[in-house]
Amino acid sequence: MKISHCLGFGIPAPLALVLLASGLGLAASGKTRILTTTNPAEAAAFMAGATVETFDDLPAMPISGYGPGQTVLAGASFGSRDGKSKPTFHSGGASPSDPVGNPGTPIAIVRPNGPLARDVISGKNVAAPLVVNTDELFDQGFMEVIFPVKVSRVGFWVTHGTVTWAARDENGSNIDIRVRGDSTDDAIVGSAGQFVGISFDRAVVKVVALNGGDSFTIDDLAYLEGPDLPLNDSPANALPMAPDGDSMTDDLTTAPGGFWYSWTPRESRPFDVSTFGSIIGTRLDVFTGPPDAPILAASDAVFAFSDRRARVNFWAEAGVRYTIHVATFSGDLGLVTLSIDPFAPPQITSLALYLDAQEPLGFLQVRGALNVNTVLDATSDFKKWTPVWTNWLDGFDSESPFSDYGVSQPPAHRFYRARYQKAGE
Repeated sequence: MKISHCLGFGIPAPLALVLLASGLGLAASGKTRILTTTNPAEAAAFMAGATVETFDDLPAMPISGYGPGQTVLAGASFGSRDGKSKPTFHSGGASPSDPVGNPGTPIAIVRPNGPLARDVISGKNVAAPLVVNTDELFDQGFMEVIFPVKVSRVGFWVTHGTVTWAARDENGSNIDIRVRGDSTDDAIVGSAGQFVGISFDRAVVKVVALNGGDSFTIDDLAYLEGPDLPLNDSPANALPMAPDGDSMTDDLTTAPGGFWYSWTPRESRPFDVSTFGSIIGTRLDVFTGPPDAPILAASDAVFAFSDRRARVNFWAEAGVRYTIHVATFSGDLGLVTLSIDPFAPPQITSLALYLDAQEPLGFLQVRGALNVNTVLDATSDFKKWTPVWTNWLDGFDSESPFSDYGVSQPPAHRFYRARYQKAGE
Protein backbone atom coordinates (compact mmCIF):
# COMPACT_ATOMS: atom_id res chain seq x y z
CA MET A 1 0.00 0.00 0.00
CA LYS A 2 1.26 3.44 -0.82
CA ILE A 3 0.18 6.29 1.39
CA SER A 4 -0.55 9.23 -0.87
CA HIS A 5 0.16 12.00 1.59
CA CYS A 6 3.95 11.91 1.51
CA LEU A 7 6.63 9.82 -0.17
CA GLY A 8 9.87 8.56 1.31
CA PHE A 9 13.11 10.11 0.08
CA GLY A 10 16.08 7.97 -0.83
CA ILE A 11 15.49 5.15 1.69
CA PRO A 12 15.89 1.66 0.16
CA ALA A 13 13.38 -0.01 2.46
CA PRO A 14 9.63 -0.58 2.34
CA LEU A 15 9.06 1.83 5.24
CA ALA A 16 10.32 5.38 5.08
CA LEU A 17 10.55 8.07 7.74
CA VAL A 18 10.29 11.56 6.28
CA LEU A 19 11.16 14.54 8.46
CA LEU A 20 9.28 17.70 7.57
CA ALA A 21 10.58 21.19 8.18
CA SER A 22 8.45 24.32 8.13
CA GLY A 23 8.58 26.61 5.06
CA LEU A 24 7.24 29.94 3.88
CA GLY A 25 5.38 30.94 0.77
CA LEU A 26 5.18 34.04 -1.35
CA ALA A 27 2.03 36.10 -1.61
CA ALA A 28 0.92 39.36 -3.12
CA SER A 29 -2.13 41.58 -3.42
CA GLY A 30 -4.37 40.39 -6.23
CA LYS A 31 -3.41 37.75 -8.80
CA THR A 32 0.29 38.51 -8.87
CA ARG A 33 3.47 36.75 -9.91
CA ILE A 34 6.86 37.93 -8.73
CA LEU A 35 9.89 36.47 -10.50
CA THR A 36 13.50 36.67 -9.34
CA THR A 37 15.82 34.46 -11.37
CA THR A 38 19.26 34.10 -12.91
CA ASN A 39 17.92 31.70 -15.54
CA PRO A 40 17.75 33.35 -19.00
CA ALA A 41 15.07 30.87 -20.12
CA GLU A 42 12.76 31.87 -17.25
CA ALA A 43 13.38 35.54 -17.99
CA ALA A 44 12.62 34.96 -21.67
CA ALA A 45 9.35 33.24 -20.77
CA PHE A 46 8.39 36.22 -18.61
CA MET A 47 9.21 38.62 -21.46
CA ALA A 48 7.31 36.62 -24.10
CA GLY A 49 4.78 38.88 -25.80
CA ALA A 50 6.07 41.98 -24.01
CA THR A 51 7.77 45.05 -25.46
CA VAL A 52 11.47 45.09 -24.54
CA GLU A 53 13.61 48.23 -24.34
CA THR A 54 17.16 46.99 -24.91
CA PHE A 55 18.84 50.46 -25.12
CA ASP A 56 21.16 48.97 -27.76
CA ASP A 57 20.43 51.31 -30.67
CA LEU A 58 20.91 54.46 -28.57
CA PRO A 59 24.11 56.54 -28.39
CA ALA A 60 26.16 55.31 -25.44
CA MET A 61 29.13 56.38 -23.35
CA PRO A 62 31.89 53.75 -22.99
CA ILE A 63 32.84 52.96 -19.39
CA SER A 64 35.53 50.76 -17.85
CA GLY A 65 34.33 51.01 -14.24
CA TYR A 66 31.42 51.96 -12.04
CA GLY A 67 33.28 54.42 -9.84
CA PRO A 68 31.84 57.87 -9.01
CA GLY A 69 33.02 61.10 -10.56
CA GLN A 70 32.27 60.18 -14.18
CA THR A 71 30.40 62.58 -16.44
CA VAL A 72 28.08 61.35 -19.15
CA LEU A 73 29.08 62.41 -22.65
CA ALA A 74 26.84 64.68 -24.67
CA GLY A 75 24.28 62.65 -26.58
CA ALA A 76 24.43 59.65 -24.23
CA SER A 77 21.53 60.87 -22.10
CA PHE A 78 18.11 59.39 -22.70
CA GLY A 79 14.56 60.29 -21.71
CA SER A 80 12.10 58.65 -24.10
CA ARG A 81 11.70 57.54 -27.68
CA ASP A 82 8.30 59.22 -27.73
CA GLY A 83 6.87 60.26 -24.40
CA LYS A 84 3.30 60.06 -25.69
CA SER A 85 3.53 56.45 -26.81
CA LYS A 86 6.70 55.07 -25.19
CA PRO A 87 7.95 54.91 -21.59
CA THR A 88 9.77 57.91 -20.15
CA PHE A 89 12.97 57.32 -18.15
CA HIS A 90 14.30 59.85 -15.67
CA SER A 91 16.64 60.15 -12.68
CA GLY A 92 14.35 62.45 -10.71
CA GLY A 93 12.16 65.52 -11.10
CA ALA A 94 9.72 64.29 -13.74
CA SER A 95 5.97 64.62 -13.38
CA PRO A 96 4.21 61.22 -13.67
CA SER A 97 1.11 62.96 -15.02
CA ASP A 98 3.07 64.97 -17.61
CA PRO A 99 6.51 63.48 -18.29
CA VAL A 100 6.64 65.15 -21.71
CA GLY A 101 6.08 68.65 -20.35
CA ASN A 102 8.15 68.03 -17.22
CA PRO A 103 10.68 65.30 -18.05
CA GLY A 104 13.10 65.87 -15.15
CA THR A 105 16.70 64.65 -15.31
CA PRO A 106 17.26 61.97 -17.97
CA ILE A 107 19.16 58.71 -17.49
CA ALA A 108 22.49 57.71 -19.05
CA ILE A 109 23.11 55.02 -21.65
CA VAL A 110 26.51 53.44 -21.06
CA ARG A 111 28.54 50.74 -22.79
CA PRO A 112 30.60 48.62 -20.37
CA ASN A 113 33.96 47.69 -21.89
CA GLY A 114 36.68 45.21 -21.00
CA PRO A 115 35.79 42.84 -18.15
CA LEU A 116 32.58 44.83 -17.56
CA ALA A 117 31.22 43.76 -20.95
CA ARG A 118 30.20 40.41 -19.47
CA ASP A 119 27.64 42.24 -17.32
CA VAL A 120 25.56 43.12 -20.38
CA ILE A 121 22.64 40.78 -21.04
CA SER A 122 21.96 41.59 -24.69
CA GLY A 123 23.71 43.85 -27.17
CA LYS A 124 26.23 46.28 -25.72
CA ASN A 125 24.36 49.00 -23.81
CA VAL A 126 22.83 49.31 -20.34
CA ALA A 127 21.02 52.14 -18.55
CA ALA A 128 22.22 54.02 -15.45
CA PRO A 129 20.78 56.89 -13.38
CA LEU A 130 22.31 60.36 -13.14
CA VAL A 131 22.56 62.70 -10.17
CA VAL A 132 19.44 64.86 -10.43
CA ASN A 133 19.97 68.12 -12.32
CA THR A 134 23.52 67.08 -13.32
CA ASP A 135 25.34 64.89 -15.83
CA GLU A 136 27.22 62.92 -13.14
CA LEU A 137 27.24 59.12 -13.24
CA PHE A 138 27.28 56.61 -10.37
CA ASP A 139 26.78 59.12 -7.55
CA GLN A 140 23.03 58.64 -7.13
CA GLY A 141 21.01 55.48 -7.48
CA PHE A 142 17.47 56.45 -8.45
CA MET A 143 15.60 55.83 -11.69
CA GLU A 144 11.92 56.03 -12.53
CA VAL A 145 10.06 54.70 -15.55
CA ILE A 146 6.70 56.28 -16.44
CA PHE A 147 4.46 54.39 -18.86
CA PRO A 148 2.06 56.26 -21.18
CA VAL A 149 -0.68 53.74 -20.32
CA LYS A 150 -0.96 51.33 -17.42
CA VAL A 151 0.81 48.00 -17.85
CA SER A 152 0.29 44.60 -16.29
CA ARG A 153 3.83 43.25 -16.49
CA VAL A 154 7.23 44.83 -15.83
CA GLY A 155 10.65 43.21 -15.52
CA PHE A 156 14.34 43.89 -16.17
CA TRP A 157 17.85 42.54 -15.67
CA VAL A 158 20.02 44.08 -12.95
CA THR A 159 23.54 44.15 -14.40
CA HIS A 160 25.37 46.05 -11.64
CA GLY A 161 24.58 46.81 -8.01
CA THR A 162 21.45 45.97 -6.04
CA VAL A 163 18.07 47.50 -6.83
CA THR A 164 15.05 47.82 -4.55
CA TRP A 165 12.08 48.75 -6.67
CA ALA A 166 8.35 49.29 -6.42
CA ALA A 167 5.42 49.39 -8.82
CA ARG A 168 3.14 52.44 -8.53
CA ASP A 169 -0.39 53.19 -9.67
CA GLU A 170 -1.64 56.22 -11.59
CA ASN A 171 -1.77 58.22 -8.33
CA GLY A 172 1.91 57.59 -7.63
CA SER A 173 1.15 55.26 -4.71
CA ASN A 174 3.15 52.08 -4.28
CA ILE A 175 1.13 48.96 -5.07
CA ASP A 176 1.17 46.77 -1.97
CA ILE A 177 2.47 43.26 -2.38
CA ARG A 178 2.80 40.53 0.20
CA VAL A 179 6.20 38.95 0.67
CA ARG A 180 7.43 35.97 2.70
CA GLY A 181 5.25 35.09 5.64
CA ASP A 182 2.29 37.19 6.73
CA SER A 183 3.95 40.61 6.50
CA THR A 184 3.15 43.08 3.76
CA ASP A 185 5.51 45.20 1.75
CA ASP A 186 5.69 47.09 -1.51
CA ALA A 187 9.29 46.48 -2.60
CA ILE A 188 11.10 43.89 -4.72
CA VAL A 189 14.87 43.42 -4.53
CA GLY A 190 17.20 42.30 -7.32
CA SER A 191 20.99 42.03 -7.45
CA ALA A 192 23.52 41.97 -10.27
CA GLY A 193 22.93 38.97 -12.53
CA GLN A 194 19.25 38.63 -11.62
CA PHE A 195 16.12 39.24 -13.64
CA VAL A 196 13.31 40.68 -11.51
CA GLY A 197 9.72 41.09 -12.63
CA ILE A 198 6.16 41.51 -11.43
CA SER A 199 2.99 40.54 -13.27
CA PHE A 200 -0.67 41.31 -12.50
CA ASP A 201 -3.89 40.00 -14.00
CA ARG A 202 -4.86 43.49 -15.11
CA ALA A 203 -3.13 46.73 -16.08
CA VAL A 204 -2.41 48.56 -12.81
CA VAL A 205 1.19 49.78 -13.07
CA LYS A 206 1.80 53.34 -14.27
CA VAL A 207 5.26 53.90 -12.77
CA VAL A 208 8.16 51.81 -11.50
CA ALA A 209 10.67 53.41 -9.12
CA LEU A 210 14.18 51.94 -8.74
CA ASN A 211 16.53 52.69 -5.84
CA GLY A 212 20.04 51.30 -5.78
CA GLY A 213 22.25 53.27 -3.42
CA ASP A 214 24.94 55.11 -5.34
CA SER A 215 25.36 52.88 -8.36
CA PHE A 216 23.35 50.43 -10.47
CA THR A 217 22.66 49.57 -14.11
CA ILE A 218 19.82 47.68 -15.81
CA ASP A 219 19.26 46.01 -19.17
CA ASP A 220 16.32 44.74 -21.23
CA LEU A 221 13.34 46.38 -19.53
CA ALA A 222 10.18 44.49 -20.56
CA TYR A 223 6.60 45.70 -20.19
CA LEU A 224 3.19 44.52 -21.33
CA GLU A 225 0.14 46.71 -21.79
CA GLY A 226 -3.31 45.39 -20.94
CA PRO A 227 -4.38 42.17 -19.17
CA ASP A 228 -1.84 39.43 -18.65
CA LEU A 229 -2.60 36.29 -16.66
CA PRO A 230 -5.80 34.40 -17.57
CA LEU A 231 -8.37 33.39 -14.98
CA ASN A 232 -7.36 29.84 -14.05
CA ASP A 233 -10.62 28.79 -12.42
CA SER A 234 -10.97 25.48 -14.29
CA PRO A 235 -8.67 22.54 -15.07
CA ALA A 236 -8.79 23.48 -18.76
CA ASN A 237 -7.28 26.88 -17.92
CA ALA A 238 -4.74 25.59 -15.42
CA LEU A 239 -2.00 28.19 -15.13
CA PRO A 240 1.50 26.83 -15.91
CA MET A 241 4.05 27.23 -13.12
CA ALA A 242 7.81 27.47 -13.62
CA PRO A 243 9.50 24.02 -13.63
CA ASP A 244 12.11 24.79 -10.96
CA GLY A 245 9.75 26.45 -8.48
CA ASP A 246 7.27 29.31 -8.58
CA SER A 247 4.74 31.35 -6.58
CA MET A 248 1.32 32.71 -7.47
CA THR A 249 -1.38 34.57 -5.56
CA ASP A 250 -5.06 34.52 -6.51
CA ASP A 251 -8.19 36.05 -5.03
CA LEU A 252 -10.88 33.43 -4.44
CA THR A 253 -13.59 36.09 -4.51
CA THR A 254 -13.21 35.89 -8.30
CA ALA A 255 -13.35 32.07 -8.36
CA PRO A 256 -15.16 30.54 -5.35
CA GLY A 257 -14.51 27.04 -6.69
CA GLY A 258 -10.77 27.50 -6.42
CA PHE A 259 -7.86 27.93 -8.80
CA TRP A 260 -6.00 25.40 -10.95
CA TYR A 261 -2.32 25.23 -11.84
CA SER A 262 -0.20 22.89 -13.94
CA TRP A 263 3.41 22.09 -13.21
CA THR A 264 6.01 19.91 -14.94
CA PRO A 265 9.32 19.75 -13.05
CA ARG A 266 12.57 19.83 -14.98
CA GLU A 267 14.32 17.34 -12.68
CA SER A 268 13.31 14.47 -10.43
CA ARG A 269 13.68 15.45 -6.79
CA PRO A 270 11.67 16.26 -3.64
CA PHE A 271 9.52 19.38 -3.87
CA ASP A 272 7.57 21.37 -1.31
CA VAL A 273 4.11 22.63 -2.33
CA SER A 274 2.38 24.96 0.11
CA THR A 275 -0.22 27.66 0.58
CA PHE A 276 1.79 29.54 3.19
CA GLY A 277 0.96 33.25 3.15
CA SER A 278 -2.73 32.74 2.31
CA ILE A 279 -5.04 34.90 4.39
CA ILE A 280 -7.83 32.30 4.56
CA GLY A 281 -8.02 28.59 5.30
CA THR A 282 -6.97 26.56 2.25
CA ARG A 283 -7.42 23.13 0.72
CA LEU A 284 -4.47 21.96 -1.39
CA ASP A 285 -4.53 18.95 -3.74
CA VAL A 286 -1.83 17.78 -6.13
CA PHE A 287 -2.86 15.37 -8.90
CA THR A 288 -0.64 13.26 -11.10
CA GLY A 289 -1.75 14.09 -14.62
CA PRO A 290 -5.11 15.66 -15.43
CA PRO A 291 -7.58 16.05 -12.54
CA ASP A 292 -10.05 13.63 -14.13
CA ALA A 293 -7.53 10.88 -13.32
CA PRO A 294 -8.03 10.78 -9.54
CA ILE A 295 -4.48 9.86 -8.55
CA LEU A 296 -3.32 12.04 -5.70
CA ALA A 297 0.37 12.66 -5.36
CA ALA A 298 -0.32 14.58 -2.17
CA SER A 299 -3.11 16.27 -0.28
CA ASP A 300 -3.35 18.66 2.64
CA ALA A 301 -6.02 16.61 4.41
CA VAL A 302 -3.45 16.06 7.13
CA PHE A 303 -0.51 18.33 6.40
CA ALA A 304 -2.05 21.59 7.60
CA PHE A 305 0.16 23.38 10.13
CA SER A 306 -2.74 25.78 10.60
CA ASP A 307 -5.93 26.37 8.68
CA ARG A 308 -4.06 28.93 6.58
CA ARG A 309 -1.00 26.85 5.84
CA ALA A 310 -1.48 23.68 3.87
CA ARG A 311 1.74 21.97 2.86
CA VAL A 312 2.90 18.76 1.21
CA ASN A 313 6.28 17.30 0.32
CA PHE A 314 6.66 14.60 -2.28
CA TRP A 315 9.03 13.18 -4.85
CA ALA A 316 8.23 14.77 -8.22
CA GLU A 317 9.30 13.04 -11.42
CA ALA A 318 10.91 15.04 -14.21
CA GLY A 319 8.65 15.51 -17.21
CA VAL A 320 5.49 14.44 -15.37
CA ARG A 321 2.64 16.93 -15.49
CA TYR A 322 1.10 17.65 -12.09
CA THR A 323 -2.21 19.46 -11.69
CA ILE A 324 -2.68 21.49 -8.51
CA HIS A 325 -5.95 22.73 -7.04
CA VAL A 326 -6.10 25.43 -4.34
CA ALA A 327 -9.49 26.11 -2.78
CA THR A 328 -11.07 27.40 0.41
CA PHE A 329 -11.00 25.06 3.40
CA SER A 330 -13.84 26.56 5.43
CA GLY A 331 -15.88 28.52 2.89
CA ASP A 332 -14.13 31.85 3.42
CA LEU A 333 -12.99 33.75 0.32
CA GLY A 334 -9.88 35.89 -0.04
CA LEU A 335 -6.24 35.82 -1.12
CA VAL A 336 -4.62 32.39 -1.47
CA THR A 337 -0.99 31.77 -2.35
CA LEU A 338 0.56 28.73 -3.98
CA SER A 339 4.32 28.20 -3.68
CA ILE A 340 6.42 25.43 -5.23
CA ASP A 341 9.99 25.08 -3.95
CA PRO A 342 12.73 22.43 -4.09
CA PHE A 343 12.76 20.54 -0.79
CA ALA A 344 15.69 18.96 1.00
CA PRO A 345 14.38 16.72 3.79
CA PRO A 346 16.51 16.35 6.94
CA GLN A 347 18.51 13.17 7.28
CA ILE A 348 17.16 10.10 9.08
CA THR A 349 19.01 9.32 12.29
CA SER A 350 18.91 5.54 11.87
CA LEU A 351 17.10 2.80 10.01
CA ALA A 352 16.77 -0.80 11.17
CA LEU A 353 14.82 -3.83 9.94
CA TYR A 354 13.24 -6.13 12.51
CA LEU A 355 12.92 -8.92 9.99
CA ASP A 356 14.33 -9.32 6.52
CA ALA A 357 12.48 -6.88 4.26
CA GLN A 358 12.13 -9.66 1.69
CA GLU A 359 9.97 -11.74 4.01
CA PRO A 360 6.23 -11.63 3.22
CA LEU A 361 5.37 -10.71 6.83
CA GLY A 362 7.38 -8.83 9.38
CA PHE A 363 8.22 -5.57 11.06
CA LEU A 364 10.27 -2.54 10.13
CA GLN A 365 11.72 -0.14 12.66
CA VAL A 366 12.84 3.48 12.29
CA ARG A 367 14.08 5.78 15.02
CA GLY A 368 12.67 9.32 15.14
CA ALA A 369 14.55 12.58 15.68
CA LEU A 370 13.85 15.52 17.96
CA ASN A 371 11.52 18.42 17.24
CA VAL A 372 10.34 17.44 13.79
CA ASN A 373 7.15 16.09 12.27
CA THR A 374 7.46 12.40 11.48
CA VAL A 375 5.70 10.64 8.61
CA LEU A 376 5.73 6.92 7.87
CA ASP A 377 5.09 5.64 4.37
CA ALA A 378 5.14 2.23 2.69
CA THR A 379 6.33 1.64 -0.85
CA SER A 380 4.03 0.25 -3.53
CA ASP A 381 5.14 -3.40 -3.26
CA PHE A 382 3.41 -3.72 0.12
CA LYS A 383 -0.34 -3.98 0.26
CA LYS A 384 -0.85 -3.91 4.02
CA TRP A 385 0.90 -2.13 6.79
CA THR A 386 -0.10 -0.97 10.23
CA PRO A 387 2.17 1.68 11.71
CA VAL A 388 2.56 1.62 15.49
CA TRP A 389 4.89 3.47 17.76
CA THR A 390 6.64 2.22 20.87
CA ASN A 391 8.88 3.73 23.50
CA TRP A 392 12.28 2.06 23.27
CA LEU A 393 12.83 2.40 27.00
CA ASP A 394 9.53 0.68 27.76
CA GLY A 395 10.14 -2.28 25.47
CA PHE A 396 7.85 -3.50 22.73
CA ASP A 397 4.98 -4.58 24.92
CA SER A 398 3.67 -1.04 25.16
CA GLU A 399 2.51 -0.62 21.58
CA SER A 400 -0.22 1.81 20.65
CA PRO A 401 -1.64 2.82 17.25
CA PHE A 402 0.42 5.33 15.32
CA SER A 403 -1.15 7.62 12.73
CA ASP A 404 0.29 7.51 9.24
CA TYR A 405 0.01 11.29 9.25
CA GLY A 406 2.80 12.12 11.66
CA VAL A 407 3.70 12.90 15.24
CA SER A 408 4.89 16.30 16.37
CA GLN A 409 8.15 16.47 18.33
CA PRO A 410 8.76 12.77 19.06
CA PRO A 411 11.42 11.89 21.67
CA ALA A 412 14.75 10.89 20.16
CA HIS A 413 14.65 7.43 21.77
CA ARG A 414 11.23 6.56 20.38
CA PHE A 415 11.07 4.00 17.61
CA TYR A 416 8.36 3.52 15.01
CA ARG A 417 7.38 0.12 13.66
CA ALA A 418 5.04 -1.14 10.98
CA ARG A 419 3.55 -4.56 10.37
CA TYR A 420 3.56 -5.25 6.67
CA GLN A 421 2.44 -7.79 4.13
CA LYS A 422 3.88 -7.90 0.63
CA ALA A 423 1.54 -7.55 -2.31
CA GLY A 424 0.58 -10.89 -3.83
CA GLU A 425 1.41 -12.83 -0.66
